[in-house]
Amino acid sequence: MASPLKIALVSAPVTLEERYGALAGAASTEPSFALLLLAAIARQAGHAVTIVEASAGNLSLPETLKRILQSSPDLVGITATTSGICAAGELAQALKQSRSTRPILIGGCHVTALPEETLREFPAFDLAVIGEGETTFREILDAYSAQRITPTGLPGTVARKAPDGIHINPPRPLISNLDELPLPAWSALPGFPRAFHPAPGRVRCRPCASVVLTRGCPNRCTFCDRSVFGHQCRSYSPDYAMRLLRDLRDHFGVREILIEDDTFVIRRPHVQEFCERLIAERLDLSWSCLGRADRVDLDLLRLMRKAGCWHISFGIESGNPDILHAVHKNLDIEQITRALGW
Repeated sequence: MASPLKIALVSAPVTLEERYGALAGAASTEPSFALLLLAAIARQAGHAVTIVEASAGNLSLPETLKRILQSSPDLVGITATTSGICAAGELAQALKQSRSTRPILIGGCHVTALPEETLREFPAFDLAVIGEGETTFREILDAYSAQRITPTGLPGTVARKAPDGIHINPPRPLISNLDELPLPAWSALPGFPRAFHPAPGRVRCRPCASVVLTRGCPNRCTFCDRSVFGHQCRSYSPDYAMRLLRDLRDHFGVREILIEDDTFVIRRPHVQEFCERLIAERLDLSWSCLGRADRVDLDLLRLMRKAGCWHISFGIESGNPDILHAVHKNLDIEQITRALGW
């Protein structure tokens, strides 16, 4: 019979000084949107969740370990980029040395891109979640709460196989309807939103929150990994986006939104409807986003400004046409200059 679990979801303990050096004081300490969605999935299934935001909280490995053990979890899930994978491996090893038998999951873009190599290099990881994690995580929780053993055959996972082998299970299909996902579990973050802040140049009002409203990218820039969300752009509906923003404003007092999508402006009709809904529903939020210089025009920018957008970070990458061509940016200097002028 299934029983509720206590779960710890953790970002890799890489300190701000390790990531930013002398610029650590101006670094972003926004929390992981992915962990917030996984926490919501776990709560929806009736489990208790503790989020340990080691990365955003600038926690050392010993402090991260202490906070995890204080929650006495039945299962630990760690997310890590490439810059944090070694810290994640060290944390997993420290958990094993604490004489715990709890399973340790690893997810994120690094293990998705290099699953077998990651499990071989870091033996303390019991199971890897590759690709989009929400559906896979839900099935892992169902299996573990029912059987109290780490599942080994689920799509979207890479499992250890006795005696020392590694088995890569089939990939899990991408989520076609993102609106099926619950709202992020902001209340699982101690001190949210005032305990977290973006880089100073990205914020005009406080408190603020970072969100992701699209997944996937059809572009082919050589410097960017698309192994988690794929090449097809998928968006939450404007209805979901409005529910998300209202939740942040009404329940947490958030006044500014940082939209962190790589491809937010890539689908013009979607951006137009989003802006029109913000204006019509008078949410009175300021916001910023990322974008490509070839995906905006003067009319769209005027609508975005009317809806509260005050800042766009364009992915320009280089002012050298040869470099832009070499990295498959498919963007020319004239497009960049025109967009910046607008």
